[in-house]
Amino acid sequence: MIVHSKLKIIFNKIAILTLFVIIFCIIKQESHNPIVFPSKGVKGKGAVTIVEDPTTIVAEGEKISMKYLGTLDHQIAKMVTESSKKGENVLIEISPKFYSTWDYGKE
Repeated sequence: MIVHSKLKIIFNKIAILTLFVIIFCIIKQESHNPIVFPSKGVKGKGAVTIVEDPTTIVAEGEKISMKYLGTLDHQIAKMVTESSKKGENVLIEISPKFYSTWDYGKE
């Protein structure tokens, strides 16, 4: 299945060398017990684009913060914004070529 949307992640610049293709797995763990199998998730493979423009990274970081934190006033949101403005982060865009999902919560 070809997907036309992108997964966006912000990383510290030092942690990224050169990526062209990435395999990813994102899970939702319902329990804090590491022995319990994740109830739902997505995994796949895709092409990677690394964005180094601080303006773009700050804008995307703010969108991500609003989606997952609900505010730009959160400590993590402020940390990501400040380090992105300094050019310490990169934005990794993953364009999935294929993926699969699972949801064991549905019976």
